[in-house]
Amino acid sequence: MPRVRVSVVKLLDELKITQCPFDHLRRRNGDTWSVGLTDSERETFAWLNPVVFARVRFLEKSKAGYLRQASFVTFTEGPDHDAAT
Repeated sequence: MPRVRVSVVKLLDELKITQCPFDHLRRRNGDTWSVGLTDSERETFAWLNPVVFARVRFLEKSKAGYLRQASFVTFTEGPDHDAAT
């Protein structure tokens, strides 16, 4: 495994927690058109303590504010507000 991937996996393993750390995640009711996660979907996720920041590149933002064509650049010590566009 490449050196960078090994260090990322090690970092993420140290941050694993058992429950979702977010109170505001939407729940889906099982309907095809509903948005969010069902309880069974949540159980399959690996939850992490949200203390790591990542810098990403993206092509554009959608009207709803979602990033399009996003790609990972690096981890940072904290939020980089100057680089945000």
